[in-house]
Amino acid sequence: MRNAFSCVVLFTSALAAQPATPANNIIDTLKAITRAGASSVSLSAQLVDEMMSMAPQDRQPSRGALAGFANVFTAALMGKDLTSAQISALQRSIAELLSGSGTNLKPAGVLRETLTSIGVGVPIQSIITRFVAMGEEVRGPDDIREQPPLPRYK
Repeated sequence: MRNAFSCVVLFTSALAAQPATPANNIIDTLKAITRAGASSVSLSAQLVDEMMSMAPQDRQPSRGALAGFANVFTAALMGKDLTSAQISALQRSIAELLSGSGTNLKPAGVLRETLTSIGVGVPIQSIITRFVAMGEEVRGPDDIREQPPLPRYK
């Protein structure tokens, strides 16, 4: 019994000593955005730093692109009542976009759906445009298949 207790204490202390991951930091920042009286400027800057740490070292987006997104994103979410599922969806879409794998379209679609479910109104298109611009700096533009020419009508 004593060995089992020692193992639990050792395991717990090892978990507590692990540094927070950027993904967890973004979740904490998203939770902070919902608090009344939170500072939009400081949370936006914090979000920029966290997103910068999530991007691959060899494909870092510009701080300007990250700040452009973070400013409108933070302003749109300030004081909104977010569920843990919405916070997770926002975090996953940001993490997926900044990973540099896949397309920009999929995480942008998840972000749009989540912002719509939260009740963000007019600035959604601006947020999505800036979000995709970040993704294009990390992985480049999405490949668009060439479409056949449209038929001509006489």
